[in-house]
Amino acid sequence: MSIVQDAIDEFRQDEKVDTAELKEKATFTREHWEDEVYSKEEERVLEKGKATIVAIESSSDLKVIPSGDPLVTGKVVYVEGDKLVTGIAESVVDGGMEELAAFECLKMSREATKNFHEKSGLMKTVKEVNSHSFYYQSLRDLKVSGFKQGEWRNLVVWKKEGENKMIVCYEDTDALDKEHPRDPNAIAASGLSIWEYKRLPKVEGIPQTRVKYVGRADVAGSVPTFIMNRLAKDYAKSLINMRKNFDKSLEIDTGRRAEIVKKIKQEEESGGAEALVQFEALFEEKKGWERPSRKFELADSKVQANVVGGKGWGSASMNVRAEMEVAAFFWNFGSRANIEISRDVERTGAPSQQYDNWAKIAARTSIKGQ
Repeated sequence: MSIVQDAIDEFRQDEKVDTAELKEKATFTREHWEDEVYSKEEERVLEKGKATIVAIESSSDLKVIPSGDPLVTGKVVYVEGDKLVTGIAESVVDGGMEELAAFECLKMSREATKNFHEKSGLMKTVKEVNSHSFYYQSLRDLKVSGFKQGEWRNLVVWKKEGENKMIVCYEDTDALDKEHPRDPNAIAASGLSIWEYKRLPKVEGIPQTRVKYVGRADVAGSVPTFIMNRLAKDYAKSLINMRKNFDKSLEIDTGRRAEIVKKIKQEEESGGAEALVQFEALFEEKKGWERPSRKFELADSKVQANVVGGKGWGSASMNVRAEMEVAAFFWNFGSRANIEISRDVERTGAPSQQYDNWAKIAARTSIKGQ
């Protein structure tokens, strides 16, 4: 059997097959979205989804929580009349709007199937209704001692609303019950899933889309509310998976660093960057500086022990075998790489008038527990 598995692994073309299918779906959406005709039921599902997003975003009870990914914002809220918490996640994803919607709707892709089974999925089926909607049935292990597996049955509808916005909505359905009776050993579960995509300007030539995902699960009161609330908080993982699948952080950061290096060289040639002279004095060792124990032998650090007026100074130095890109790396304060390292959810740098173009006032926002 190991020989057979080795042969399967050697000739596996999962990524190639998925990419071709996604491209075909996205191209169809891009070229034929204006030809799609929606039934009253489909329009109702879409309008309900849009109204839900508006209701959640206008709530005064939104609570920011750690999502597990600094590039994905996670929030939870109790909507009036509901006993369960609803999770909402948001991120800017490095992909075209149509490609991201296709990624979500291609439930039977090899990547989606792999992730489904890794996340306690037991069985799933898709039945096409038309080119913009389908029925989606899934059976999952609830991973709760003493409780049965959960079965979800949804009508999924997507719609492109103009050139810069798309929405994908999931609605509970019983349309499959007669043809496929429900599993008597499974709990009839209910779910809410809404995806909203808004096209943004390209960055370094790479398509950008702001994605919002709203999710909630209910298993007919069979599982304690606190457990379902915990599951709702995990819904950000769906968006995290999408973000990582399309991630182009390296390309974006590299392009921005190249622009910074070009600017630095222009300043050098023109005799600019006067601010450097003022900052060089800060690295001169003064009375009161102390050197802490080294954790990395190639680095030298020092700090001012006597903090005056709530301020203290510290510096670190190390020889790096690289050119001006090193300076550009640190100057690009809000780069994806710096956010990943710091786990901040936001980093901004406003120009400082005091030091011309080569100083900025930096601000960081982080979430406790992120």
